[in-house]
Amino acid sequence: MIIKDKIKQHWLYQYIVYGFIGGINYVIDIATLNTLMYITRLYHGRIFFLFKLISFILYSTNGYFMNKKFTFRCKAKKSYFSYAFILLLAALTNGWILSRFTMMKPPSLSPSLWVNIVNLGASLTTGTASFLLSKYVIFKKKKKSPFH
Repeated sequence: MIIKDKIKQHWLYQYIVYGFIGGINYVIDIATLNTLMYITRLYHGRIFFLFKLISFILYSTNGYFMNKKFTFRCKAKKSYFSYAFILLLAALTNGWILSRFTMMKPPSLSPSLWVNIVNLGASLTTGTASFLLSKYVIFKKKKKSPFH
């Protein structure tokens, strides 16, 4: 195996690429959340479960195809639903964090700024957990038999 391929299989390289794609997904996420806040004029509470579900559908579809191709370089047919299930758990956790922590807004911050700060923290936490599950469960490469 050439050095370039070895580097692209290294967990740190994959984590960086996953993070970059996560950044793209985060932009999709905050654009969706901010658009929904703008339309509804709602900035806190349980409504963020619905907002996060809408956002989830958009960024999970993007993330699946980009991570399959660029992060884990997986050519095998892997189930989108397995990947989406992990991201759904992350989105539910994100929704819970948003619905709880948006109620604790510091008085000096605007509501939309606080939502985006809480969302960033939640996304970093659940994103790292999602990377580990994606790498070691969903896109896990089969070990080649020494007899091949």
